[in-house]
Amino acid sequence: MPSDGSPKEDWQAIYERGLALHRSGRLEEASRLYQEVLAGDPDHVDALHLLGVYCVQTGRLEDAARLIGHAVALRPDFVDAHGNLATALNSLRRHEDALAAADRAIALQPDHASAHGNRGQALQALGRPDEALASYDQAARLNPTALAHFNRAAVLRELGRLDDAVATYDQALALKPDYAEAHRARGTTLAELGRRIEALAAHDRAIACNPAYAEGHWSRGVTLRDLGRTAEALESLDRAIALRPTYVEAHGARGNVLMDLVLRDEALASYETATRLNPDYFEVWSNKVVALRELRRPEEALAAADRALAIRPDYAAGHSNRGAALYDLRRLDEALESYDRAIALQPDYAEVLSNRGTVLFEMRRLAEAFAAHEAALAADPDYADAHHNQAMCRIALGDFARGWEQYEWRWRTAPYAPAVRDFAAPLWLGRESLQGRTILIHAEQGFGDALQFCRYAPAVAALGARVVLEVPGPLRRLMSRLDGVAQAIPRGETPPKIDFQVPMMSLPHALPGEGFGPHEAYLSADPTDVAAWAERLGPRADLRVGLCWAGGTRPDQLVQDSFDKRRSLSLEAFAPLAGIQGVSFHSLQKGPPAEQLAEVTERGWAGPEILDLTAELTDFADTAALVANLDLVITCDTAIAHLAGGLGKPVWILNRFDACWRWLDGRDDTPWYPSGRLFNQTAAGDWANVIERVENALRRLAGD
Repeated sequence: MPSDGSPKEDWQAIYERGLALHRSGRLEEASRLYQEVLAGDPDHVDALHLLGVYCVQTGRLEDAARLIGHAVALRPDFVDAHGNLATALNSLRRHEDALAAADRAIALQPDHASAHGNRGQALQALGRPDEALASYDQAARLNPTALAHFNRAAVLRELGRLDDAVATYDQALALKPDYAEAHRARGTTLAELGRRIEALAAHDRAIACNPAYAEGHWSRGVTLRDLGRTAEALESLDRAIALRPTYVEAHGARGNVLMDLVLRDEALASYETATRLNPDYFEVWSNKVVALRELRRPEEALAAADRALAIRPDYAAGHSNRGAALYDLRRLDEALESYDRAIALQPDYAEVLSNRGTVLFEMRRLAEAFAAHEAALAADPDYADAHHNQAMCRIALGDFARGWEQYEWRWRTAPYAPAVRDFAAPLWLGRESLQGRTILIHAEQGFGDALQFCRYAPAVAALGARVVLEVPGPLRRLMSRLDGVAQAIPRGETPPKIDFQVPMMSLPHALPGEGFGPHEAYLSADPTDVAAWAERLGPRADLRVGLCWAGGTRPDQLVQDSFDKRRSLSLEAFAPLAGIQGVSFHSLQKGPPAEQLAEVTERGWAGPEILDLTAELTDFADTAALVANLDLVITCDTAIAHLAGGLGKPVWILNRFDACWRWLDGRDDTPWYPSGRLFNQTAAGDWANVIERVENALRRLAGD
């Protein structure tokens, strides 16, 4: 009772004063009066109800559910209390209970708009979107507020009715133009429709309505990333984090942007922050895999993938990233298993289907690899990586016409993007006449590719064209000797006026009748240089054999760098050749791997004596002149193999198990170079068996 001993009716007066304060927004004062009433009359239904509403408004949800639940227990026909109880229970994620409370309110008052809204919220959370939409429709019909339209739009978006969702967000904004949340949600929906410029404008309006709206800055950053505006995306995400330092999604998205900017260590730090804030954030654990792979930390990448899948075992992208980590570790059978699990969860996962094909290719299961890429293209007919990978399968399997045609998809893949050229002259792929025209043939990939595919330049010249060849500087002097080449220029030099242009590795497609090109030697060394090297080497006493043990590397490209490392040997691997009589060995190795010769010599090299004159080789023309004075070249799959083969010099090419597509499948000869012989690994990584076969063949050749 009141302290002055007033009758029970005075508790009602105190309650009504609290109600007036509540309505005027003076919530704390109102709550104190409600509590005073309940201290004297614990079963005062209205005070219980409104103190519970106050608790909803101030985030004390457990107290709210307890107080309002007490009220409806005392007065089961209290419609508003049932409705507000549904609100509290939805906020507590007790959606089944919230649905029951909303249903009771509606049974008592069928036109109770907020109860229909609460019912829709509960049904949406329970995974029953069609029923949720019906409830939201009813709420919007009974009371067409901005919130009612907003909720309705959210479930329309969930149902995939994106255009309807945008239109419904527009209805919400017509009623409340400064509704920041609706502007942001509208922008997110527009982004899902691929209307990213409009989406960005919507996010900008959300931020204009509320500059401190962290979610708006986050959504803006995500959309800017999708637009390729990564620096601006990073600024928006940094702003979101400044507004809310514990904003987990923003830290995760920031990591994605930093990966785009090739700032891998910083990206990993952002991912670490996100998973520290939310250890169950499985998407970020999975994204960590990508960063750790790029940082060449495959064991940690695998651990991150396993953590993601421990949290969410049915996460298809997580199984995909786990497969990629296992691929880096060369655990190919396990990588296949992970890819298969991803596909079981998402059968149309084109990227994984194609990655599965890549693994099968490297396992030399080429027909299965082809089928995997075919499945990827059935899921996504425009998936450039699958086309490119399938093209290499076709060529390796001998389907050259369709293989070279499909190889044109390479220009749409990420690794080739930096090599795309912007010429004013049109691309020539064999359709237009070249009679009296000037065409630029430009090298596009490595030295070896240029040395192999320059063979087609004479055939282009034979069509009546004036051929200008653009190649890396170290190839220019050698390439200027090619038949039919009017001018060879180094890349970076402005070409003369041209009528057409063609990438060098598109020539087999543009010239389908040329097959593998000339079977005789098509490269030649300068006779003066050859004579100078003959004098430099002195009288020929033994079989002269050139050695090259390692190719170049592409550390900025994860998969290609892995190929490069697998195709190379260490110089130590050649030690068994030491005992062969009647052979002199000459180094053809350039670049950082050449340092191995000095290293092994210093510590007591057990292998053959190797004469190293490579310091005198300034370009490929010099190397060609030296090779012309040798009897045989033994090399890994690198530019030296193509130089020797193009010169018609006997060349033994040492190939990794997952040999490059250009060497075809199941052959120890090569139609590219009649003077070539392939020594293929019979098991992945087994160079010892290759060198043993080379040793035996070299002994026979030397008559030892």
